[in-house]
Amino acid sequence: MKIIIHLLKVAIGDLFKAFGLAIVYGALAAGAVLGYDYQFRHHWPPETSFAILAGILGVLVGYASATTVLLRAVSKTLFGAAKAVEKEAEKVVTEATKG
Repeated sequence: MKIIIHLLKVAIGDLFKAFGLAIVYGALAAGAVLGYDYQFRHHWPPETSFAILAGILGVLVGYASATTVLLRAVSKTLFGAAKAVEKEAEKVVTEATKG
């Protein structure tokens, strides 16, 4: 039961981290597009095409950052599990060779 609770805590923490970073990086990307538009046209509010482009780029960058965070968390978990199995197998082999 403790293992399941621990896994749920880790999974929920990773999901919140992914969503948070997706929002931050998406907002930064959209802001960069709008800042680029304002820098060269000196007109606010931006045209509809630049607003749509900023939204699309923000969503894509947010998706990419969330996917990266989740894949990194999964790979970290898998490598940790592989190391635990390796240690357990080494322990069993050393016990078997002693006795």
